[in-house]
Formats: sequence, structure tokens, C-alpha cells
Amino acid sequence: MKWVFRIVGGLVAVLILGAVTLLIMGHRANANHIHSVAELPGTPAEIWPWINDADKIGKWISWVVEVRNPSTYSVGAKRVVVMKDENNGGQTMEIAGTFSEYQPPSSMTVQLSSAGAFDGTRLIDSRIWATEELASKSISTSISRQR
Repeated sequence: MKWVFRIVGGLVAVLILGAVTLLIMGHRANANHIHSVAELPGTPAEIWPWINDADKIGKWISWVVEVRNPSTYSVGAKRVVVMKDENNGGQTMEIAGTFSEYQPPSSMTVQLSSAGAFDGTRLIDSRIWATEELASKSISTSISRQR
């Protein structure tokens, strides 16, 4: 019987250690930051409509159902992206965005929010590469979740 308590005690200790580790890791400076870079065949001017135009967004992001937005974007403009979230039983999710920076075709920053899911900032920037060759093929996306 003594060995059962030792095994259970060891398993509980491992679970507590894992939980404490995750808690500590969650408080690092970039814990809520996602950064990705994609190389795309084209210049920023050619790629921009595919990340900006409501009609084109749904053609390459399969989960987008609808994009509600003004006819033109500018700082302060709002856009709502409606998606069908397959990871959540196929429920629809609305992601509201407000543009805080808008400089086509080089960059845009959007404050994102989805009720009950997240709040954050998305930066799309093609100006951050050192060489023109890389800048002509890449786009950078950073998303920071606000606590």
C-alpha cells in the first residue's frame, strides 16, 4: 500500500511541477506574442490586395465567411471578419478590427477583438527586411495578445 501512495504522490508532484512551469512561462515578456513570416511570390504592391480586400481575403483563408468593412480603409476605420471556427464546433466567431496604422502597400496595424476570446494587435509589415529581394517576397505578421 505504501508504494501506491508513493506513485500517486509522484504523479501529483509532476502535475504540480508542470502547472508551476506553465504559470512562470506565461509571465515572460513575449508570452502572448506570435510572430510569423511568409514568403510570397510577388511584390508588396501585388500581395497587398490579398491581405486587404474583403473579396480576396476569403479566397485564401478558408474559414472566412464574411468581411464587413467600409469601402476604404484609413486610420480609425473598422472591419469585422466573420469566421467559421472548426476548432469550436463550427460556430461562427466575429473578429472586430480597428486600423491604428494604415500605409499601403507597406504596413497596417489593426487592434483586434473577439468577445470572450481575445484582444490584441496585429501588425502586417513589409518594410522590415534589409534587402529588396527579401522584401519583395515576404510579409511579416505579428499578433500580440493583451492581458
